[in-house]
Parts: sequence; C-alpha cells; structure tokens
Amino acid sequence: MTTNTIRVQWHATLGQWTVHTDQEVKPLEEWADTLPELMAVTLQLSASNYVAHWVALPGIKARMVNRAMPYALEELILGDLNDFTVLTSGSYKAYHRAYVVANDVTERLLALCDLHHIRVHALVPETAALPLVSCIQYHAGDWLVQLPGRFEGRVPENAIAVVLESVLSDYMADELIVVGSNLDQAKLLKTSIETGYPDCFGTIRVEPTPPALLPVPATADLLSGKGLAQQESQKPTHWWTGVAAMAAIFALLSGLYLFLDNQLKARQVAEVHAQSLALYQQWFPGERVRSLERQFREKLDGGASAGSGGFIAMMANVSRIYAGESLQKSIELQSVRYADRLDELVIEVTATAMGDLQTFKQALEKSGMTADIASATTDKGVVKGRLKVGGAA
Repeated sequence: MTTNTIRVQWHATLGQWTVHTDQEVKPLEEWADTLPELMAVTLQLSASNYVAHWVALPGIKARMVNRAMPYALEELILGDLNDFTVLTSGSYKAYHRAYVVANDVTERLLALCDLHHIRVHALVPETAALPLVSCIQYHAGDWLVQLPGRFEGRVPENAIAVVLESVLSDYMADELIVVGSNLDQAKLLKTSIETGYPDCFGTIRVEPTPPALLPVPATADLLSGKGLAQQESQKPTHWWTGVAAMAAIFALLSGLYLFLDNQLKARQVAEVHAQSLALYQQWFPGERVRSLERQFREKLDGGASAGSGGFIAMMANVSRIYAGESLQKSIELQSVRYADRLDELVIEVTATAMGDLQTFKQALEKSGMTADIASATTDKGVVKGRLKVGGAA
C-alpha cells in the first residue's frame, strides 16, 4: 500500500509466504533472490494474518494501557497469551487499539527472511496507516475495512456481507467512505449498506481513490511488541492430553482470532465457547465462571489436596483402572463431575448388572482410592449407578 514497504502474507493452507506488489504476487523466496545481500526492508503484514481489537479501558490511565491490554484481551483471545504478540497502537475516542498476531506467524517470517539474508527493519500491520475515518476500500481482491472503535481488517470479497452484519449491528458514524476503482462495485456496496443498515451512517459517499495514508507510527512495529503478553502473563502452561474433549477445544481455540477465524467463524467460536462452558460446569458444578480458560487450567494444573493428587491424578487413575480391568463391555461411563471442595469425583455409569458396579468399586479401592456406590437403580434391564471416588484412602 505504500511505496517503501512490501506487503507479505502467510497462507497456512499452502504453507507459503507471498510478497504482494502493485504489479504481481510471488513467493517470498523468489522475491528474495532479486534483493541485494543483507538488504534492510520494512515488511507490511497482511491483515489476513493478524487481528485488530478496539477495547475500552475505563479508568485506566494512558501510561498503563500497555500493561492493562493483555488482561483486557484475555477472554477475547481464548488462547494462551504467551502464544501471541499483543501490540497496543493508537486510540479513538474511548477505545484503544491492539494488534494481536500469533508468534508462530512472525517467527516463520523472520526465520525465512534470515535464511535468505534479508534484514527486517520493521514489521507493521498493513492497516496501521489507514486514517481513523469510517472507510471501506477495495484493494487487491479484498475489502479493507476501517471502522474506528469497532473493526479494522481485510475482508474477502465474498465475505463482506457476513462481516458487515456482525460489526454494523449497533455501530454509528457521521460518514462512511466507500472506495473502489470500479465505481459500480462501490455503489452496489453503498446501496447494500444503505438498505440493510439505514441508521448506521449519516451519509455514505463513493470515491475512486482512498483517503491519504498516514505515516506508520513507531509504536506499530510488531517486532517491538513481541513478548508483551509474555511479560504481562506469568501463568505457566500445562496440558493434560488424557482429556480428549478439552484438548480438542484448545486446539481449535489456539488458532482463533486470526482474521478469518475471528470474523467468518464467529458463530462457531461462540458455539465452542458455550460447549467449553458446559463442559466446565459439568466437571466442576456450582462454581462461578469468570475466566473460562484460566479456571480450566488451574483445575487441571492441580489444586490437589495432600495425598490425593487432585482432579488429574484421580481421573488418570480411574481411566487406567477402567481400561485395565476390561470393564468397557459391562460398564459405560456417562458423565464425570469434580467436587472441588470435597476433592471428589462423582461418576455416573450404566452397567449390565449390579455386580459390575461392585467390581469397579473394588478395583478402585484396590488401587488405593476411596470409592462408594452412592446410588444404583435398575431401569429396563440396565443398572444406573453413581460412584463417589476420592483420593488416597
């Protein structure tokens, strides 16, 4: 977008970095071969590879915004902050802007540049130079959207309607500028917005050229923001691979809030979050959920009483016994809940016979755990039972 910077984009499906100029798109490796040895360049990261968040931080002084931002984004990112770079850059009215990019993305880029002897002077978000006015402009096959205080990013042409539905539901501004070299295309978008969101903008005008770009501030260098989340978040990272459902959830959430996942899959994100919340409430009933992932991690990291091992150890032991005693054919686990205060698992099961429950109970006790059959009823030839399992007897 500017003459002294080169836009680069990571394509996860292809496993490839590309360089975008006004004339062509080519692999970064091919472009690098045309440069002088150890040339210093400023790279512009495609908005497809990062997310811009506008966050209100009431009561936070300007000098404390950098420190407060990672905590404000903790619920939005839904992943480990240590896996992301959080860069605070710019404000609009009561909102502060933060760019969030996965460390894996920047590390891949820097490693490739180093391999080809390119010195990266700075890595800036491509939307950082957009003026803070409501503007939607067609660029390189996508729409670049700037709605200060609400949304900033690159939207594929076939997804613009979905994104606008998400971001314009309660947005208002005096004016919107729609820019497109093809004026018919720009006018069509203008008509669509006027019809679908008549109360959002006082006026909408179509222009053939975008507003003048701003100089990119020094604070918008993603390399200078590297490590901010790590400095602000001291929580250790632990994973329990034995809980398949949780592992799948975190695997999905770890890549969210790159642009496409943040916008085009917003409904899926909400769905996964709801399922995660339901899973937490099932495992740890009766607790108020403030920060879902942090509380999940704290539970799985321990919180164990002396001699019990806590949730992880008890679940691992129960799983080992359930598999080792070949109980799968006669007993089916329906649900597992963890009573934090009692340090106790409540396991709902169905069994083919009452004796199978006794076998399971005895196997648990033999392993050193406490086990009690809290209830057992027979319904249509199936025994429904509830076991309460504690740590070391």
